[in-house]
Amino acid sequence: MLKEYYPSTGEYTRGAGVLDLAYAIVSREENRGGAKLAVHVTEAINGIMQAARSGEIYHMRTECSRPAPLKKGLQPGKIA
Repeated sequence: MLKEYYPSTGEYTRGAGVLDLAYAIVSREENRGGAKLAVHVTEAINGIMQAARSGEIYHMRTECSRPAPLKKGLQPGKIA
């Protein structure tokens, strides 16, 4: 089992995303789910569909670096 670094916020995956967005707003930093990631994920989904239809390999055109992990110790409701 993976060690959990953040408190449970109901459904962990959604809670971490909301925590990241709130922290990005307060700290004036870019969030981890920015436009570059959205474009890359959208291309990946469309590429999978195109490859399934054509039977050919789809070559990605976009790149996206892995975002840094959330800072340890962030607490929901106490980010300021």
